[in-house]
Amino acid sequence: MPDPLKDTNAERSKEVAGMMDGLIPRLTLATNYDMQEVIVSLWSGPATDLYSHKAHDRAANITAAILGTAPGWCKLERDHGGNLHAHIITSTDAPLLLPAGATTRPVYNLKGLLHYLSKPGDARAAMVRDLTSGQTRTYQNTEENKLAAFQDYQRARAQARGRQFPRLSWSHNLPRLSDEQKAAIRAM
Repeated sequence: MPDPLKDTNAERSKEVAGMMDGLIPRLTLATNYDMQEVIVSLWSGPATDLYSHKAHDRAANITAAILGTAPGWCKLERDHGGNLHAHIITSTDAPLLLPAGATTRPVYNLKGLLHYLSKPGDARAAMVRDLTSGQTRTYQNTEENKLAAFQDYQRARAQARGRQFPRLSWSHNLPRLSDEQKAAIRAM
């Protein structure tokens, strides 16, 4: 599987570790540790939309309109049904312009949420959590789902004609931090 479709706990942990000097301190400072997650349904379209620059720009414009001047970090994903949606982490007191159907919930464990959001953007390639008899069991998607995710990835790669795919995550209005600010946040 190509790297963007690989999903293991080790891969997710490695990605979150990379956020320790960048994203996590910036979010923490911008939100004063008081964050919420917003999930916004965007549109249903071909699986290749996940890797399209045009679709990414559209999603980034939608999340920018929702956040306004509030700081936030966003992740674009495609669910099993083919719907694109965005996860947004922002301050709980941010004056958001939420569309109908958007859901919000408090962030109690930022690292845990970022670990979850470090999964592949295509749900068909991600590990799935299944609740059975009160236990959480982790298992991989079916081989058919993984194959379909891989085929759509390859189709998008062919359509891109050598152009790099856009990142599936981005930020709005997050301040850059000095080394001193990063050190102070790490010490907390």
